[in-house]
Amino acid sequence: MNKKTRRLLSLLLGGGRYKTLSGAPPLIFRSDGSVLKNYRLYGAAGGLGDYDEESGKYVIPVTIAGKNEFDGTLISGYYTDSTMTSIGGASGNYKSFKLLLSAGIYTFSSSIPVLIIRYITADSYKSNPTSSRITQTHTFTVSDDGYVSLAFRNAENTPWDDSTTIQIEEAQTATEYEPYHEPIVSTISLDTPLSEGESVSMADTGVQFGTIDGTNILTVGTAVQPSAVEIRGRISAVQTALNMAALSPVSMSMPDGFALMSESEEVVNYADNQGADQEQSESYCSDQAGLRRRGGRSQENKFAYSRLN
Repeated sequence: MNKKTRRLLSLLLGGGRYKTLSGAPPLIFRSDGSVLKNYRLYGAAGGLGDYDEESGKYVIPVTIAGKNEFDGTLISGYYTDSTMTSIGGASGNYKSFKLLLSAGIYTFSSSIPVLIIRYITADSYKSNPTSSRITQTHTFTVSDDGYVSLAFRNAENTPWDDSTTIQIEEAQTATEYEPYHEPIVSTISLDTPLSEGESVSMADTGVQFGTIDGTNILTVGTAVQPSAVEIRGRISAVQTALNMAALSPVSMSMPDGFALMSESEEVVNYADNQGADQEQSESYCSDQAGLRRRGGRSQENKFAYSRLN
C-alpha cells in the first residue's frame, strides 16, 4: 500500500495526520473523539508539581473537559433564598439548577425561549435578572467561587420539555451548543518538582489518555503552571487562549492561522498567532484560574512516573 493510499484510507476511517499544539495552559482544541496521542509538560521556575503528603510525591493533575458546564441536573421549582436549601414553586412549571462555578463571566443559553426569574449566589438573590423578559441567552458575572443557581420556565408557561438543551459556558456570549462531558483527569506523580528546562511526557508512562468529542480544554491544576504544554493528536481545529477575551459570533469564519490541516505534521504555537485575524468560527472564553475547577466531577486515570536524574 503506497503512501497516498494509506493517507486516503486513514481519512476515510476518520483518522488523518497527527498534529502537535503547544503553548501555556489552558490549551483549547477540537477533536472528533479520537484518543489523544500524547501530551508533554515543561517545568517552570519554582518547580512544577504540588506536594502530596499522603504519597510523598509531587503531583500534577491534568484535566481535559468540555466547554459546557451544565451536567443536565434540573430541579422542579426554585430556591427561596441565597442559602440554596429551601425550594418553592415546585408545583409550577419552573426549573432551576445549582452549579459550583469559579469567579468569571458565564453565559446561559437554551434551545427555546425562557423567562429567567431568579439569579442566586451565596451573597445575592435577584428576581427577574434579565433586561428582556423572554430570552434564550443570559450573561452573568460570578464574583467569587461558589454555587450559582438560575431559575426559569419556558415562554408559554407550560410543562418543561426534557429535550430542551441548556449550555453554561465561561464566555461573554453564547456559542454553538455542545453536550456536557464529564472531565477526565490524569495525575502525574514525581519524586521531585519539575524544574525549568525539564519535561515529562504521558507517553513515557505507557498510559493512554482519552479526549472528549468536540471542544476540549486542557488545564493543569498546580499552583505553579508549566512553562509550556504540548499535546499531540488528531486535532480538527484550534482556538488560542490569547484570543478568548474578544469573543465573536459562532457564524464567523476561522482564520487560516488556526487551521491545522496541512499535508505535513506540524507544531503550532499560540504565540505565533497573536496577530491573526480575530474572526473565528467558534469562540470560547476561559481564563487559567477559572478553569482549574474542572476536576471535581471526573474519571480519574492516575499513574506514577518517577523521574530519572
